[in-house]
Amino acid sequence: MKIFGSWSVISFLRFIAQLIWAVLIVTIAMQFLMFGIFIYSGGEIGAMFDVYLDSSFLVNHLKEVLADEQAFLFSAGSVKMNFTPLQGELLVGSILMIIRIGIFGLALYGFSVLKRVLNAMHKTDAFTVQNGSDIRIVGFLLVLAAPLIFLFEWGVKLYYESHMMTEEIAATLPPFDFTLLFAGMICFVLSEILNQAAIMHEEQKLTV
Repeated sequence: MKIFGSWSVISFLRFIAQLIWAVLIVTIAMQFLMFGIFIYSGGEIGAMFDVYLDSSFLVNHLKEVLADEQAFLFSAGSVKMNFTPLQGELLVGSILMIIRIGIFGLALYGFSVLKRVLNAMHKTDAFTVQNGSDIRIVGFLLVLAAPLIFLFEWGVKLYYESHMMTEEIAATLPPFDFTLLFAGMICFVLSEILNQAAIMHEEQKLTV
Protein backbone atom coordinates (compact mmCIF):
# COMPACT_ATOMS: atom_id res chain seq x y z
CA MET A 1 0.00 0.00 0.00
CA LYS A 2 1.43 3.39 -1.03
CA ILE A 3 1.23 6.40 1.27
CA PHE A 4 2.95 8.97 -0.95
CA GLY A 5 5.06 8.67 -4.08
CA SER A 6 6.85 5.37 -4.29
CA TRP A 7 6.91 4.86 -0.51
CA SER A 8 4.83 2.08 0.99
CA VAL A 9 3.69 1.99 4.61
CA ILE A 10 6.45 -0.50 5.46
CA SER A 11 9.08 1.64 3.73
CA PHE A 12 7.95 4.69 5.69
CA LEU A 13 7.99 2.77 8.99
CA ARG A 14 11.48 1.43 8.18
CA PHE A 15 12.68 4.98 7.60
CA ILE A 16 11.18 6.20 10.90
CA ALA A 17 12.65 3.25 12.82
CA GLN A 18 16.07 3.81 11.23
CA LEU A 19 15.93 7.54 12.04
CA ILE A 20 15.03 6.91 15.69
CA TRP A 21 17.74 4.23 15.88
CA ALA A 22 20.33 6.72 14.60
CA VAL A 23 19.14 9.40 17.04
CA LEU A 24 19.48 6.89 19.90
CA ILE A 25 23.06 6.11 18.84
CA VAL A 26 23.95 9.82 19.01
CA THR A 27 22.07 10.23 22.30
CA ILE A 28 23.90 7.32 23.94
CA ALA A 29 27.24 8.69 22.74
CA MET A 30 26.38 12.09 24.25
CA GLN A 31 25.30 10.43 27.49
CA PHE A 32 28.64 8.63 27.75
CA LEU A 33 30.41 11.93 27.09
CA MET A 34 28.44 13.69 29.83
CA PHE A 35 29.08 10.78 32.17
CA GLY A 36 32.81 11.07 31.52
CA ILE A 37 32.72 14.82 32.19
CA PHE A 38 30.76 14.20 35.39
CA ILE A 39 33.33 11.71 36.66
CA TYR A 40 36.30 13.86 35.60
CA SER A 41 34.88 16.97 37.30
CA GLY A 42 34.21 15.10 40.53
CA GLY A 43 30.44 15.64 40.30
CA GLU A 44 30.48 19.35 39.46
CA ILE A 45 29.61 19.24 35.74
CA GLY A 46 27.55 17.01 33.50
CA ALA A 47 24.62 15.69 35.54
CA MET A 48 21.25 16.90 34.23
CA PHE A 49 17.99 15.16 35.04
CA ASP A 50 14.27 15.79 34.62
CA VAL A 51 12.41 16.15 37.91
CA TYR A 52 8.68 16.54 38.58
CA LEU A 53 7.83 19.46 40.89
CA ASP A 54 4.65 20.36 42.73
CA SER A 55 2.92 22.96 40.56
CA SER A 56 1.57 24.98 43.51
CA PHE A 57 4.55 27.35 43.42
CA LEU A 58 3.79 28.15 39.79
CA VAL A 59 0.08 28.66 40.44
CA ASN A 60 0.80 31.17 43.20
CA HIS A 61 3.14 33.12 40.92
CA LEU A 62 0.57 33.13 38.10
CA LYS A 63 -2.09 34.50 40.45
CA GLU A 64 0.15 37.46 41.22
CA VAL A 65 0.98 38.11 37.57
CA LEU A 66 -2.65 37.82 36.43
CA ALA A 67 -4.18 39.72 39.36
CA ASP A 68 -5.58 42.49 37.10
CA GLU A 69 -6.57 40.24 34.20
CA GLN A 70 -10.01 38.94 33.30
CA ALA A 71 -9.10 35.27 33.38
CA PHE A 72 -7.60 32.62 35.60
CA LEU A 73 -5.05 29.95 34.84
CA PHE A 74 -5.12 26.65 36.65
CA SER A 75 -2.50 23.94 36.93
CA ALA A 76 -2.99 20.43 38.22
CA GLY A 77 -0.45 17.76 38.99
CA SER A 78 3.25 18.37 38.56
CA VAL A 79 5.62 20.39 36.39
CA LYS A 80 8.54 18.71 34.62
CA MET A 81 11.78 20.70 34.88
CA ASN A 82 15.51 20.16 34.39
CA PHE A 83 17.60 19.71 37.52
CA THR A 84 21.38 20.16 37.58
CA PRO A 85 23.16 19.96 40.96
CA LEU A 86 25.98 22.46 41.44
CA GLN A 87 27.94 19.88 43.43
CA GLY A 88 26.50 16.48 42.71
CA GLU A 89 27.11 13.42 44.83
CA LEU A 90 29.47 11.38 42.68
CA LEU A 91 28.28 7.86 43.53
CA VAL A 92 24.52 8.46 43.35
CA GLY A 93 24.83 10.69 40.29
CA SER A 94 26.94 8.06 38.52
CA ILE A 95 24.41 5.33 39.28
CA LEU A 96 21.56 7.45 37.92
CA MET A 97 23.49 8.30 34.77
CA ILE A 98 24.37 4.64 34.19
CA ILE A 99 20.72 3.64 34.60
CA ARG A 100 19.71 6.34 32.11
CA ILE A 101 22.27 5.07 29.60
CA GLY A 102 20.90 1.56 30.18
CA ILE A 103 17.35 2.74 29.40
CA PHE A 104 18.54 4.29 26.14
CA GLY A 105 20.42 1.06 25.44
CA LEU A 106 17.22 -0.97 25.87
CA ALA A 107 15.45 1.40 23.50
CA LEU A 108 18.26 0.99 20.96
CA TYR A 109 18.03 -2.80 21.19
CA GLY A 110 14.24 -2.64 20.83
CA PHE A 111 14.45 -0.57 17.66
CA SER A 112 17.17 -2.89 16.31
CA VAL A 113 14.76 -5.82 16.70
CA LEU A 114 11.90 -3.79 15.23
CA LYS A 115 14.05 -2.89 12.22
CA ARG A 116 14.65 -6.60 11.65
CA VAL A 117 10.91 -7.23 11.59
CA LEU A 118 10.24 -4.33 9.22
CA ASN A 119 13.04 -5.48 6.90
CA ALA A 120 11.46 -8.94 6.76
CA MET A 121 8.05 -7.43 6.03
CA HIS A 122 9.58 -5.28 3.32
CA LYS A 123 10.70 -8.52 1.64
CA THR A 124 7.09 -9.79 1.92
CA ASP A 125 8.25 -12.31 4.52
CA ALA A 126 5.85 -11.25 7.26
CA PHE A 127 4.27 -14.45 8.56
CA THR A 128 7.22 -16.20 10.18
CA VAL A 129 7.87 -17.54 13.66
CA GLN A 130 11.00 -15.36 13.84
CA ASN A 131 8.93 -12.20 13.34
CA GLY A 132 6.56 -13.33 16.08
CA SER A 133 9.49 -13.95 18.40
CA ASP A 134 10.97 -10.53 17.61
CA ILE A 135 7.67 -8.75 18.26
CA ARG A 136 7.46 -10.59 21.60
CA ILE A 137 10.92 -9.26 22.48
CA VAL A 138 9.77 -5.72 21.70
CA GLY A 139 6.71 -6.25 23.89
CA PHE A 140 8.84 -7.53 26.76
CA LEU A 141 11.13 -4.49 26.48
CA LEU A 142 8.15 -2.12 26.57
CA VAL A 143 6.71 -3.81 29.65
CA LEU A 144 10.14 -3.73 31.31
CA ALA A 145 10.70 -0.07 30.41
CA ALA A 146 7.63 1.23 32.27
CA PRO A 147 8.69 0.29 35.84
CA LEU A 148 12.36 0.90 35.04
CA ILE A 149 11.71 4.49 33.96
CA PHE A 150 9.48 5.03 37.01
CA LEU A 151 12.19 3.77 39.39
CA PHE A 152 14.80 5.94 37.65
CA GLU A 153 12.63 9.05 37.97
CA TRP A 154 11.91 8.17 41.59
CA GLY A 155 15.69 8.01 42.17
CA VAL A 156 16.05 11.44 40.55
CA LYS A 157 13.39 12.75 42.96
CA LEU A 158 15.45 11.54 45.92
CA TYR A 159 18.59 12.98 44.34
CA TYR A 160 16.83 16.35 43.96
CA GLU A 161 15.64 16.31 47.57
CA SER A 162 19.18 15.65 48.80
CA HIS A 163 20.35 18.89 47.12
CA MET A 164 17.31 21.18 47.53
CA MET A 165 16.34 21.91 51.13
CA THR A 166 13.55 24.41 50.42
CA GLU A 167 9.97 23.27 51.04
CA GLU A 168 8.44 25.89 48.73
CA ILE A 169 9.37 23.92 45.60
CA ALA A 170 8.91 20.25 46.44
CA ALA A 171 9.42 17.28 44.17
CA THR A 172 6.53 14.90 43.56
CA LEU A 173 6.39 11.27 42.53
CA PRO A 174 6.75 10.88 38.75
CA PRO A 175 3.72 9.63 36.81
CA PHE A 176 3.72 5.96 35.86
CA ASP A 177 3.64 5.51 32.08
CA PHE A 178 0.86 2.99 31.47
CA THR A 179 1.13 3.67 27.72
CA LEU A 180 4.28 1.54 27.54
CA LEU A 181 2.50 -1.31 29.32
CA PHE A 182 -0.44 -1.16 26.91
CA ALA A 183 1.91 -1.02 23.92
CA GLY A 184 3.75 -4.06 25.28
CA MET A 185 0.48 -5.98 25.65
CA ILE A 186 -0.45 -5.13 22.06
CA CYS A 187 2.93 -6.45 20.92
CA PHE A 188 2.28 -9.73 22.75
CA VAL A 189 -1.06 -10.05 20.95
CA LEU A 190 0.54 -9.27 17.57
CA SER A 191 3.26 -11.82 18.32
CA GLU A 192 0.67 -14.54 18.91
CA ILE A 193 -1.20 -13.56 15.73
CA LEU A 194 2.02 -13.76 13.69
CA ASN A 195 2.88 -17.14 15.20
CA GLN A 196 -0.55 -18.55 14.35
CA ALA A 197 -0.38 -17.06 10.86
CA ALA A 198 3.07 -18.59 10.34
CA ILE A 199 1.78 -22.04 11.34
CA MET A 200 -1.19 -21.73 8.98
CA HIS A 201 1.10 -20.50 6.20
CA GLU A 202 3.40 -23.51 6.61
CA GLU A 203 0.44 -25.90 6.66
CA GLN A 204 -0.92 -24.31 3.50
CA LYS A 205 2.41 -24.75 1.71
CA LEU A 206 2.52 -28.41 2.73
CA THR A 207 -1.04 -28.92 1.52
CA VAL A 208 -0.21 -27.41 -1.88
